[in-house]
Amino acid sequence: MQNPAKQERLPEDLRGRRRSRILLAASLEGNGERFKVNLLNLSTTGAQLDAETPPTVGSEMVLCRGELRARGRIVWVNEHRFGMEFDGPIDEALTVAHGASKGNVTPLR
Repeated sequence: MQNPAKQERLPEDLRGRRRSRILLAASLEGNGERFKVNLLNLSTTGAQLDAETPPTVGSEMVLCRGELRARGRIVWVNEHRFGMEFDGPIDEALTVAHGASKGNVTPLR
């Protein structure tokens, strides 16, 4: 019998890459839709985001923030928070740049 604690791990506990915790306004584009999002953390392989109305699991999207353009898909949604896995790794310098630029950003809600 499996340990119940292991079965209830949150998706962010399963990631394999270190993420920079941040709070930045960004957008997601895809399927003719554009979502305003908060970028909560970022790694070379994915991101955790927050939106008033998140896209559905499986949606193919592009995360846009300044020079960052990362194509990927939504892999989990939990109320307003959701995770995106990039199609391929992004430049680590972009994660450092976004992690170092923690300005005052007003969340969407």
